[in-house]
Amino acid sequence: MPGRSGGLPVVRLGEQGGLPGHDVQAIYDAIQNAYAKKGVPSCIVLDTCKGKGATFAEPKHDHSSQPNEEQWAEAIAASEKALEAVKNA
Repeated sequence: MPGRSGGLPVVRLGEQGGLPGHDVQAIYDAIQNAYAKKGVPSCIVLDTCKGKGATFAEPKHDHSSQPNEEQWAEAIAASEKALEAVKNA
């Protein structure tokens, strides 16, 4: 594991941990690895940038924007597409 904290296995994804905290495949893999370790607690830390993947927020690193319904639908569709790509890989 990339890090440990008080004996707790820690997987860190992001600038500090090497893999991007927005890498859907890396996040999915980390969760699957945590599930596979029955009876052992896991900690997954994601270092991310605000608004990543949302066309209405990412350019400004905005986490408090007020998107309209069309912008939300676009962001949700993009997220669902990325998750499906990982699941079908």
